[in-house]
Amino acid sequence: MERKMLPENSNPKPEEARQERIAQLKQDEQQLRRIIEQRDAVSKVLEGDGYGYLIGLFVDPDDNVLGIGNKYHGIGSNNWRVVRCESSEVEGDQPIRAEIQKISSAKKTEHGRYPFWPIGVKTIDTIYPEDGRAINIFWMSKSESEAKHRGFIVGDLAGNEFLPLDEIIDPETERKMEAKIKAKEEADEFDRLVQSLRDEGLGADAERCVQAGLDLGATAVYDVMV
Repeated sequence: MERKMLPENSNPKPEEARQERIAQLKQDEQQLRRIIEQRDAVSKVLEGDGYGYLIGLFVDPDDNVLGIGNKYHGIGSNNWRVVRCESSEVEGDQPIRAEIQKISSAKKTEHGRYPFWPIGVKTIDTIYPEDGRAINIFWMSKSESEAKHRGFIVGDLAGNEFLPLDEIIDPETERKMEAKIKAKEEADEFDRLVQSLRDEGLGADAERCVQAGLDLGATAVYDVMV
């Protein structure tokens, strides 16, 4: 039996796998909408909390959004704030909940402390929430930051990166999402109005009446109907 050799480096490289995951999230409209809703929920908690400065908003390996903040550039557990959405699934019309996680401890590790050190990393902040899901923040050296266009990388202890939210939801993507949502809402409203007119016996004239009202503006729909 002929045995074929696998090509060298056949496994996806980290950056290739990263970009593939970003592309998959961008192509899933339902997931994008959920991420935007989670982002808004997390941002609201962080803004209302008024806690120091924002490190960033991220999407974890479970596709849930979390935000990380710090005050006074401190390294203690009381200097960190982590706000997380626990699930992408929300029943019915219940609002998405974002909650502040309790931090049990935190530490900073400086370059040179261990013999095996990630290339390009200057320091590492590790945050330990009480639920056990620790978070690493890898602060990159200046040269590495310029090469990667970002000053830090966030991930869990298993080495899974938390993707920066702005690499998934950029202004153009959000505009397209909002346009699609608006178009769907208008289509649903059109169908609702048409059906109500048909129920009143207008028959084929129902769509003409509703469309005429929509063309004149939302406030004119009622006038056309009556």
